[in-house]
Amino acid sequence: MAANDRRPSRRDDTIGRMQAINIIRTDGELAQFIGALGPSDWVSIDTEFVRERTYAPLLCLIQMTGGGQASCIDPLAVEDLSPLGELLADPARSKIFHSCRQDLEALDTRLAVRARNLYDTQLAAAFCGYGDQVGYALLVESICAVQLAKAHTRADWSRRPLPPAELQYAVEDVQFLHPIRRQLDRLLEQKGCLEWHRTECAHAADPANHRFDPDTAWLKLKGAARLDAVGQTCAKKLMRWREHEARERNLPRGWVMADRTLIDICRKRPNTPPKLIKIRGIGPSLAKRYGPHILTMVAESKSRAPGLTGLPLLNADDRHRARQILSLVADLAEQTGISRTFIASRHEVENFVRGQTEQRLFQDWRLQLVGKEILARYS
Repeated sequence: MAANDRRPSRRDDTIGRMQAINIIRTDGELAQFIGALGPSDWVSIDTEFVRERTYAPLLCLIQMTGGGQASCIDPLAVEDLSPLGELLADPARSKIFHSCRQDLEALDTRLAVRARNLYDTQLAAAFCGYGDQVGYALLVESICAVQLAKAHTRADWSRRPLPPAELQYAVEDVQFLHPIRRQLDRLLEQKGCLEWHRTECAHAADPANHRFDPDTAWLKLKGAARLDAVGQTCAKKLMRWREHEARERNLPRGWVMADRTLIDICRKRPNTPPKLIKIRGIGPSLAKRYGPHILTMVAESKSRAPGLTGLPLLNADDRHRARQILSLVADLAEQTGISRTFIASRHEVENFVRGQTEQRLFQDWRLQLVGKEILARYS
């Protein structure tokens, strides 16, 4: 669908009438704001956080619009965010996000609740011809005919006080979510995808999607699927270890060990300190601190316990079958306007070829759209 076809005929009449920004810095102010939202059946939410130097994101700002109000909650000052948690868990009020995963991850550091009745505009856009990871600014420009400034994309949101220009920039990240939703809902209804989108949003709200599981995270490592069974066992061990170290030292995972270095260890499987230090990314400091333990994990992987198996490597016939399925998905994506990778990723298709059918490709709307045909033709 062309961009001009997505743009409404006139600018939404709520745009540009943003109220003065209300800064919430105390527990009482937050409770009062949440209580004053009134009967509005929706709120728009976004967050700002920093995570460049820490294990978990540091939640620095929560922007919200709803009930005719625009507010910025300062979570560095507000101690009790439970009124916001109750709002997130309230199934009667829709919570509008754009690309919610990182926002939910940041909120999860302070609020151990599951968001109910979540609406993600990025997911909606994926059903409507915008691709599976369209940016917020592009949707604002396409649907609302407004170009957003990019001056504060790298602001330090942990500093205080935040300049008014940065606060305005932050509020703009929620200002347009509701009019975008209205337009996307019209498109979803035309395509018959409203219920599919609701299903996808319910899945996105599952905390398992933004909570790191070291026992399964190795499967997402680039290059892990091409490792043999011993290498995959090694990857799983190293991922568990790295996760523990990053959490204990409050460091980003990549600061403990880069993904590429981890995969190289699993591929080359060094058995002596000199061989270990030859691997790119293993400097003297890392080798001194972790070298003996890394070599132990590699050795343990070589003598795997009975029952440990890795992902089967694909042979030539498997790769041919995967290409045929991906071609089928691509044709269907072109016919429906739904993003190809949103329907099925290469990783999911290759896992099916390996014999795995317990995955999202064979659940809910994907099963109806293409999963049944794949099972019938390629099982």
